[in-house]
Amino acid sequence: DLGYRSIAPEWGAAMYLTSSAIAFAVGTAVLVIYYKRHVPSGDRVVQTREWLSSLLPFSLVAAVQVAMGQTAMVVLGMVRPPTDTAIFRIVTLIGDVVGFSVLALGVLVGPRIAELYHKGEFAELNKLLRRTARYNVMFGAIIVAGIIIVSPFVIPVLFRPEYSAAYVPLCVYAIGQLCCLGVGMAATLANMSGHEKMTVRSAMIGLCLNVALSFVLCRYYGPVGAALSAVTSTFVSKLILAVQVYRKTSINSWAV
Repeated sequence: DLGYRSIAPEWGAAMYLTSSAIAFAVGTAVLVIYYKRHVPSGDRVVQTREWLSSLLPFSLVAAVQVAMGQTAMVVLGMVRPPTDTAIFRIVTLIGDVVGFSVLALGVLVGPRIAELYHKGEFAELNKLLRRTARYNVMFGAIIVAGIIIVSPFVIPVLFRPEYSAAYVPLCVYAIGQLCCLGVGMAATLANMSGHEKMTVRSAMIGLCLNVALSFVLCRYYGPVGAALSAVTSTFVSKLILAVQVYRKTSINSWAV
C-alpha cells in the first residue's frame, strides 16, 4: 500500500480550472509588462480584416487538434471498460512528452521561418526546416528510449500497479509520435507563410480518420487500438500537409 488517495472528480476539475486561471493571469501580466516596455506608444495601423481572416483558420486548427487529442479516448470510453480509458489517459500523459521539442523549437524558429519565406530565401529556409526536424527526431528518440526502458518501473509508482498494462500502448504511442516528428514542421511553415487553410484541410482529414479508426480499433484492441488510431491519424494528417506544402512552395520540411 503506497498510500494512494482518491480525488473526487469535482475537486479535480476545480484544481484544473484554478491552475488554468492562474497560468492565464500570470501570462497576461507578463505580456502587458513586456508590451509597455518594448512597444512604443503612438498611432498604430490595425489591419482588422487581415487579422480576422487569419483568425478563423487558426481557431479551426486549434479546435480540430483538441478534438483529435480526445477522440480516441472518448470512443474508448464508449466501447470499453472505464479502466481502459484510464490506461489510455496515462499513455497520452507520458507519450505526449515525445513531441515537447516541437513546441520548444517551434517558438524559437517560427519567426525565422516567416522571415526567410517572405524574403524569398528558400534554400536557407529548407536547410533550417530539415535541421530542425532532425533535432526533433534526435531528442524524440532519446525520450522514446527512456520511456521504453523506464516506464515499466515508473508507471506502478506514479499511478497504481494495476495500470502497468499501459506499457504496451505507451510504447506504440511513443514510437508513433516519433514517426510524426520525422515529417517535420510543415504546419509551422504553412501557418507562417499564409497557407493556414492547408493546415485546416489536413487537420480535418486527420480528425475524420481518427474517428473511423477509433471505432474499429478501440472495440477490439482497447488502449492499444486507441494508441494506433491516434498516432496513425496524426501521422497521415502531417504527411498530407507536408506533401501539400512541398507542392505549393517546393520546400521540404522532412528530416530525411
